[in-house]
Amino acid sequence: MDQISAASAAAYSLRKVRVGYTSAAIRVRRTDNLEAEIGFTASGDLDTTALLAHVGSGNGFVTTWYDQSGNGRNAMQLTAAKQPQIVVNGVVQTQNEKPAIRLQTSQLDITGIASFTSGYVGAVASVAAADDNGPVVLYSSGAFLGFGSGGSQVRFRMRNPDPAFTTPPSPYAVSNPINTNTLMSYTTDGVANINNYLNGALVWQDTSAASFNPVIGIGGNHSGQTITNGKVQEVVIFNTTFSTANRQTLERNQGAYYLTAILPDTPTIVTATAGNAQATVTFTAPANNGGSTVIYTATSSPVGGTSSCNTSTLTCAVSGLTNSTAYTFTVTATNGVGTSAASVASNSVTPKATQATLVAVSTPSTVAFGGTTTLSATGGSGTGAVTYASNNANCTISGTTLTAAAVGTCTVTATKAADTNYTLATSAGITVTVNQATQATLVAVSTPATVAFGGTTTLSTTGGSGTGAVTYASNNANCTISGTTLTAAAVGTCTITATKAADTNYAAATSAGITVTVNQATQATLVAVSTPSTVAFGGTTTLSTTGGSGTGAVTYASNNANCTISGTTLTAAAVGTCTVTATKAADTNYTLATSAGITVTVSQAPQATLVAVSTPSTVAFGGTTTLSTTGGSGTGAVTYASSNTNCTISGTTLTAAGVGTCTITATKAADSNYTVATATVNISVAATVPGAPTIGTATAGNAQASVIFTAPASNGGSAITSYTATSSPGNITGTCSNTPTPCTSITVSSLTNGTAYTFTVRATNSVGTGPASAASNSVTPVNPIQPPSAPSAGNCVMKLGVISCNFAGGGAGSGSGGTTTAPITGYQMSCTDSTGATIATQNTTSSTFALPALPTGRAYTCQVVATSAAGPSAPLTARFAAQVIPLAISSQFDFTGAGFANVLLRGTVSQTTASDEPTPKAATTTLQVGRWDGQKIVFSTVDDVGGDWTLLGVGDVTGSGKSALISRNALENVRIDQTLPPVAGTIVRNAKLDWVVDAVGDLDGDGKADILWRYTKPGTNDSGVTFAWFMGGGESMVDGVQTKVDPNVNEVKHRGGAPLNWSIAGIIDLNADSRGDIVWISPTNQVRALMGQAGRTWVNTLVGQMPAGYTILKLGDMDGDGKGDIVMRDTNGNIKVWLMNGTQIKATYDMIATDKTWQLYAAGDFDGNGAMDFVWKKPDRKLVVWLTNPTNITFPYVYGDAGAAPDGLVPVEP
Repeated sequence: MDQISAASAAAYSLRKVRVGYTSAAIRVRRTDNLEAEIGFTASGDLDTTALLAHVGSGNGFVTTWYDQSGNGRNAMQLTAAKQPQIVVNGVVQTQNEKPAIRLQTSQLDITGIASFTSGYVGAVASVAAADDNGPVVLYSSGAFLGFGSGGSQVRFRMRNPDPAFTTPPSPYAVSNPINTNTLMSYTTDGVANINNYLNGALVWQDTSAASFNPVIGIGGNHSGQTITNGKVQEVVIFNTTFSTANRQTLERNQGAYYLTAILPDTPTIVTATAGNAQATVTFTAPANNGGSTVIYTATSSPVGGTSSCNTSTLTCAVSGLTNSTAYTFTVTATNGVGTSAASVASNSVTPKATQATLVAVSTPSTVAFGGTTTLSATGGSGTGAVTYASNNANCTISGTTLTAAAVGTCTVTATKAADTNYTLATSAGITVTVNQATQATLVAVSTPATVAFGGTTTLSTTGGSGTGAVTYASNNANCTISGTTLTAAAVGTCTITATKAADTNYAAATSAGITVTVNQATQATLVAVSTPSTVAFGGTTTLSTTGGSGTGAVTYASNNANCTISGTTLTAAAVGTCTVTATKAADTNYTLATSAGITVTVSQAPQATLVAVSTPSTVAFGGTTTLSTTGGSGTGAVTYASSNTNCTISGTTLTAAGVGTCTITATKAADSNYTVATATVNISVAATVPGAPTIGTATAGNAQASVIFTAPASNGGSAITSYTATSSPGNITGTCSNTPTPCTSITVSSLTNGTAYTFTVRATNSVGTGPASAASNSVTPVNPIQPPSAPSAGNCVMKLGVISCNFAGGGAGSGSGGTTTAPITGYQMSCTDSTGATIATQNTTSSTFALPALPTGRAYTCQVVATSAAGPSAPLTARFAAQVIPLAISSQFDFTGAGFANVLLRGTVSQTTASDEPTPKAATTTLQVGRWDGQKIVFSTVDDVGGDWTLLGVGDVTGSGKSALISRNALENVRIDQTLPPVAGTIVRNAKLDWVVDAVGDLDGDGKADILWRYTKPGTNDSGVTFAWFMGGGESMVDGVQTKVDPNVNEVKHRGGAPLNWSIAGIIDLNADSRGDIVWISPTNQVRALMGQAGRTWVNTLVGQMPAGYTILKLGDMDGDGKGDIVMRDTNGNIKVWLMNGTQIKATYDMIATDKTWQLYAAGDFDGNGAMDFVWKKPDRKLVVWLTNPTNITFPYVYGDAGAAPDGLVPVEP
């Protein structure tokens, strides 16, 4: 249908006819009355595998044939006895190997007829096959489109009750064999014409009516006659005028798919060529042959002659025509179905008589290249003009003149044009011969005509003719020639001639000789060379030349006395430079040449080897040695330098400043005749022990003392590794390491309390230990009072959010010197959660603690220390896991993660506009959180998720203990915000706007709330379907590291569904297995539960029948047993509670009633006792809070003045 420009009103097919169609093809009832939707395969065929899997070996009946047009006009039959079959005894019914619906006294009624426009059907196209009767493909009130009976043949019939459209004339009765596929089509222009087609052929046209009544069914009876035996595979209906192109496109597509031949298309592009009393007609075959072998027929206008057409060459020979009469021709195609419409008429042609023999004449018949001859003709008939043509480019013709354009031959023909009585005539060819011509005068040229010895000149020619190559020759050896280049080989003259070779059109030609003169040449540039060009004073270099020409001798000269020359040897006689020139004498062929001057530099000489000396070469750290040199040349002064700071130098004296080595460089300065010279010597510096530290202050402790000191001025050239303090008396020592940080004090232990001590300190390096420092001040160690001992036997537990700890108290601290104890003055307790954050502290004098209101479902560590005037004891630590209350993680909004429910509100609030503001302020979307403070609900505003986001629900989707916000925007993005106010939400997936969140809860027991979606668009195949998003993310331990992962959807699972008149009450864990169960309510107030199972599956179980007049108010744990319960309310405000044990109702309670005008505002555990509490909103927006008593559910604690609901905001449900 995507290939057709007109939109269909209804389309029924056992194949997919529209790419955009995504629903089922048919709905099939099997023998046990179980029905199933049968769709298509990936290639668009009916899914017969799924069909047989559903039906098995029994029978399959079509209850619905779905409309693929998108208009929802499904063909349905609810009465089983009237439903057509598609499977008989386990075999799919087929026609031409394609699935087919068998109509046997059965019919399918089409819905949505009232939406057809103009009250008529504009076009119908169908694929069907008949038995001995029918089938009626379409029927309406008193009219049908289908087959009638006809013995062993079935005839195409169409009838309308319109009085002007009764029994059609005989052409309608086109026969078609029984059980043979037939394409039936019907079109109307909506004005006066109804056309009926069978397999693409127009079989009947009624011009007395223009419409067919609105279609109401497929199959069935007409006027009480049972005519439904047969099969149907496809029916397409249009309620608008239908073009021929659209009809043919549809018929071709149907014929190709259902293997049914149709009428062929019309041939195109017909061309005629006249002959003598005949014509040849060529044409293009139709694009579609209708699926059957085609023959062709050509017809002339005016009528005459006989036609013989070749189906391979697509040509027709029409003979028996009258000469001088103009004809046009049309072509038709015929196959087993019928004959196509005639093609568009060909061009007009006129057959004519043949002329007498025409003879061409050339005078003369042989011509030199470039010459001409005259052409004429004899014979022929009539008055047509004569023209001439050559078979190749050797001859060109203008009128009757032939010009010889290339040597060779050409064949010339004469053509005498047709006239009124004769056809065109062409003569036999005659041969004209073209010979070669003589060239124009050839002239040789040399530019220039005088050349220096060894030089060249370019040769060329003028004149000559044709394309022959030109060559040159010299009369003697003074000149040599290569191509067009002449080289002067000897002084004198030579004579040059040029020869231009023959080519196809011209004979060879040779020029007269020309004279070329050769003169003496100038030498090549002469260059003087000195190797090397820089010479040390007293040294020599060799002179030479490059370049020059000929055999002349070379001599050299200097411009001053700095250089002397003998032959080719130059001697450096004085420091400075000289300019040297070379001269090469003339010979027979070259003149004298002198080079440009070159510069030779005379430089200083190097000194004799210089040697540095140190006596001695090894020096102790801080010692000295004397430096000197031997060797060298000249009068330059000697200086010394060290490679590092290990050695310092003053004149010739070296001082050892650091342990290690240093390299000493001696430098003897240059003078007039010698360059600078250097030499090196290596010096070793050895380390020694460090100096004495500087003593500081000693401070006494309990049987110990601390000694402070300062490092010595010298470390002996090696890093100090440690210090040792020694007592007097007793020689008791203490040490400290000087690495990695410097040591500045030493503690000396094992001293006797009450004895006076002084201390000295020594430093140690890699060489040894240095001298002792001076003695310290005198100190006396004593024993102070000790802190108390740690508490013991600690134990902590948590119940309903409250931590309780008890322990043994510990002992008081002891002392000496008359002080015996430091009594315990109190205890301090602190608890941290799994992140290490301190979440509670308490100071007390008791050995039992109770820290209230902590979040459940986490691990905690608590510690206790005893305190006294002497300080705190060591801590007593207890680690435990808090009791988990299912209500706190499954069915309430918890903003803080403390295990207490909060109220979440959202809405649009108007802003106050000041009188001096130019324009009113726009309303804003506001988010508020309400907290129970023990007396009332206190609300505070937080940042909203954004006005373009719709809040769908809340839930702890990451297992953090805090509820996250779930929202969606118009782009179908679903976003999770884990904090309030929202900071940076995570886009987890897309969900179409027709899908709504029905509930949020932990469906698989992994501690993370999951999202339950439901498709709510009515009238579609997916109405009521549910999907579960199983959520992932949050914090977890990975390889011992606490890792945080953004929320994500780790699985999407289809959970079937129920009709939209079933509702979902919510998700609650009914059996305390940590998996949320889905509670459903039927239209008759039956309560059922999908009980969560391992592997994210469910079991459908009946819970019970709600009392008349009641609806489910809320799901939650009412008695604190960890199992979800069901709370109901009627229209008078009466409240019932089912206490659940799985799907069993273990008890029923009636709570105190509310005023029927009160609305449930929020529900959750607001006081942390493990039971669900309620917040009610009165008509005046006043709030009432019920805190449930889990031991007496009937009578909650009532707070009648618990604040007011903010105006314009509504609660957001979990």
